[in-house]
Amino acid sequence: MLYADKAIGEAFRRTRLFFFKPFSLKRWLKLGLVGIFGGVLQQGGGGSFTGNDLSNLGNSGGDNNCGTSEMGQSVKKAIESLETFYREHSLMIFAIAGVTIIIFIALSLLVTYIRSTMFFVFIESLVQRNVSVLGSFRNNRGKGFSLFLFNVLMRIIFFVIMIIIFLPIIFSLWNMINSHQNINIWAFLSSFLLSFIAFLILIIIFNFICSLTYDFAVPICYSGESGIPGGWITLLGLMRSNPGQIAFYYLIKIALAIGTGFIMVPLSLILLIIFIPIIMIAVIFYVIVAALFVKSQILGIIAGIIVTLLFIMAILVISYLFFCVYLPVHVFFRFYALVFLEMLTERVMNFGKAYEEENLDQFQGLV
Repeated sequence: MLYADKAIGEAFRRTRLFFFKPFSLKRWLKLGLVGIFGGVLQQGGGGSFTGNDLSNLGNSGGDNNCGTSEMGQSVKKAIESLETFYREHSLMIFAIAGVTIIIFIALSLLVTYIRSTMFFVFIESLVQRNVSVLGSFRNNRGKGFSLFLFNVLMRIIFFVIMIIIFLPIIFSLWNMINSHQNINIWAFLSSFLLSFIAFLILIIIFNFICSLTYDFAVPICYSGESGIPGGWITLLGLMRSNPGQIAFYYLIKIALAIGTGFIMVPLSLILLIIFIPIIMIAVIFYVIVAALFVKSQILGIIAGIIVTLLFIMAILVISYLFFCVYLPVHVFFRFYALVFLEMLTERVMNFGKAYEEENLDQFQGLV
């Protein structure tokens, strides 16, 4: 018997019970916050600068050659000033660059740890039908740290393999340039194509490992005392004994993802439609800020900072609310993985205790 298709109905039932038995907007919004910080959903701008704009630079009056000459002298002086500044302050520049890199790495590691632990909070919220952010975060710190170490290790391995894939092309191109040889563009393109294909295969493999980790290894880790390595050991045993079940699960999951994509596309279009007037309002405010800056630079800078912060906050709030609209879809896929894992392990993990008929009444008062 194949469990993947049977798990769909049960996952849908638990999703409906979680959100609507009883309905709690507070719990819905709290879970949305947990989902965002847990990386359950991963989420640019642009402008144009035409050739006509470029050709008009420096041409407000006078001769073209004169304007070009003056611009060239200005650019040359600016470059010389930068070179002088670099020579005189090279130690300070390297120090600032080093501190910036260290801060960036530290913040990146902190965010990765928070996301790892919050994913366990997300799983626990679904299993217990109750969202307790701080308490659940404290309870899952150790398991979150295990997932954090796993994620860091996987990123390092991915980065090293990526360098190995593209390093021969870089060395080959470097040698051609230094030896003043004519670059064989076709040989270079064929080598690059092979490396690019290898890179795509690498992405597919790592995404599959990531999916196995979050679908199965994390719930196994959550249900026991072992970390992610222990979860993976159990998962490998399940994969060896049930390869067909796992393969069919991912076939069904891909089909479900395509199906839900047709639902989410219209919602995404609505999101874009809502963003358009916000952007237009922001442009109007920035025009006002520019007018203030002409009158008073300090007032203009303060107004610009305020408008920018308000614009960012508006984008974040609307994005969060739309994530909450999408949330039942993401919860369904989490339940789908949990239900399938229960069936695969003959329900020893008991993820569905809070959703059994005899236990439903005690959860009616939860918010």
